[in-house]
Amino acid sequence: MGWHGTTKEAGEKIKSANFNISTGMRQWLGDGVYFFTDGIGDPRDHSLQWAKLHCKDTADWLALKVPINLEENYIWDLTDDKMLTAFNTAIEKFVSKLIHTDQFQSELGITDRSEIQAILSDVEGFYMNFIRVGQLTKETLQQAKEGGILFSGNSLPYKAVKCNYCFKLTFNTKEDMRGYKRVNRRLNNCTVLSVWYNYCILHDQIEFISSS
Repeated sequence: MGWHGTTKEAGEKIKSANFNISTGMRQWLGDGVYFFTDGIGDPRDHSLQWAKLHCKDTADWLALKVPINLEENYIWDLTDDKMLTAFNTAIEKFVSKLIHTDQFQSELGITDRSEIQAILSDVEGFYMNFIRVGQLTKETLQQAKEGGILFSGNSLPYKAVKCNYCFKLTFNTKEDMRGYKRVNRRLNNCTVLSVWYNYCILHDQIEFISSS
């Protein structure tokens, strides 16, 4: 089960036609449809807070309660310490190779330092997409496997990824903040699920939960 915050109008469209996949390395965990899910905190409250923060032109917010047809073994669970350690180890090796190996930069089609910096600025989203779409060379595949990431042949055996995150989910308005600029958070305060394929989402069974 996933929870997604949005407006009533957008929710009606999603229930009729399903979600669009969010794409690009700027996404937290790469391409996918993003949900709050069971783990840290209340995913329903988190989704409503997300909607209030990002849909500021309306107060007609909804939390979509979304059934997801996925068995646990198809979810890459980065809330698990062992799996998260493997992912972090693989990213560190990837970053080192990216920075120090001209040939690897050429293989990725990189022509200047600004492109490298763009990747480094959103390296988790980039690397997640990188290992999903079969761009791994024999060497980088071996590095990922040695780091502990599980593969089925040369492909990831998953259809979604789950991870704990730290996200600003409270004090959404200037009135809430009473003139202060921001609340910095560092500890994880929510659990996020990114579903890679929208055919896993039972969109016609979505329930609408209002903010009231």
